[in-house]
Amino acid sequence: MNDTNLADHLIWKGRELLPPDDSRLTGARIRLAHLPLKKLKKSTWDHYGKDSSFKKTIFAYLDSLNERRKDGMGLLLAGTTGVGKTSAAVLLAKEIIRRDGFPIFVEARELQSLFFSKEDDDKEFRRKLRVSTFLIIDDLGDQPVNDFSGAIFEGLIRDRDNRMLPTIITTNLDREKFIKAYGEACHRVVKEMCTLVHVEGN
Repeated sequence: MNDTNLADHLIWKGRELLPPDDSRLTGARIRLAHLPLKKLKKSTWDHYGKDSSFKKTIFAYLDSLNERRKDGMGLLLAGTTGVGKTSAAVLLAKEIIRRDGFPIFVEARELQSLFFSKEDDDKEFRRKLRVSTFLIIDDLGDQPVNDFSGAIFEGLIRDRDNRMLPTIITTNLDREKFIKAYGEACHRVVKEMCTLVHVEGN
């Protein structure tokens, strides 16, 4: 399948997402989203507290998914270790699937090996990262960053920004550490394409 056909399949231009339905949470869709099963089973919105402002912000984002699909605005979920950033990312993917969407979940540390691999399956997965309706990149900054990994990340998000496709990123990096690791230009792109949300666990 070439890039154009894959994009038509995954982006579904002009197609509205639907009201949530648990029947869409099939094993096939969960595998297609590349979701970590152990994390999926353990993750729950209860972790964030009944009156959590973070949870209210996330639910407001989910309520506007059709608008976000069109304007390409994603989320930057920031917070210290242990507050539940990965769980929130997994739950977001789950909610997108319930609305008949097709998210792709990938850990940031996987990107370098994926983009240097010559395996056909990895090449196909790289294409999905570029054109999936919603891409979720987990734990940015949890791995050593060099010129190659920084360039891979920046190239991917710039590509998605040009396509106006929402990207959801979790990170424990604050502004200064982000800029030090990935550069000011990359930080500016992320800031423009993602709404910053501070994750608050219980």
